[in-house]
Amino acid sequence: LGVTTIAVNLGVALSQVTKRNAALIDLDIQLGDITSFLNLTPEYNILDACNSNEGVDGVKLQSCLTRHKSGVFVLAEPQDPVISDNISPSQINQILENLRATFPYVIVDTTHMFDSKTKEAFELSDHIIVITAPNIPSLRATKKTLRVFKELGYGPDKVKIVVNRISKRDQIKPDAIRKTLNYPVSWFIPNNYKAVIEAMDSGVPLVDGKGKSDVAKSIMDLAKDITKWSRSYFLEVEETD
Repeated sequence: LGVTTIAVNLGVALSQVTKRNAALIDLDIQLGDITSFLNLTPEYNILDACNSNEGVDGVKLQSCLTRHKSGVFVLAEPQDPVISDNISPSQINQILENLRATFPYVIVDTTHMFDSKTKEAFELSDHIIVITAPNIPSLRATKKTLRVFKELGYGPDKVKIVVNRISKRDQIKPDAIRKTLNYPVSWFIPNNYKAVIEAMDSGVPLVDGKGKSDVAKSIMDLAKDITKWSRSYFLEVEETD
């Protein structure tokens, strides 16, 4: 259960909870693969939306979105990751401003790096969700990330921690995670490898399946909480496992 799984399912869950459409952007421009999680074959992608010297046109951007039956509109990753450098931070800014003016919720699946495009998305976001896991390498990486966010002036009001793959067998318990991070934890998502893999292989989101798993129910509850955090926009970033 990684960041893309959570991003995709949160998008679908927010559409279900609010009865309104949500936008989902794959900002892992070189290695992203959101569309496979939704079994989509987009005709256009984020590069098409940016293919203009005059900036991002709102009408063209809308035409580059691919609609999923759940009510999520996806701005997919480029087919050719080599030309991803053609997308500028300014264009990312225009894309996000356009989408947040159209959709009540915009979810951005980012890279692990603090590159200029990701920083632009951070700056525009209402909330940044950091996904971590109950193991030492992941928690150490998360602490480093929190220090960077602190230097950027982002605190608990903006940066939220979600711990995934929680199990009773974990050596590091929730209280120890809170103590290690010295930071509030907003949500814990249970571990259910079988359900996650089945959803990935089928291209059907966990929260959209017939028999909802404990993971799906947890993400649905997280979506309900998110609607209380903000009415509009948040962004998601993952740390190492």
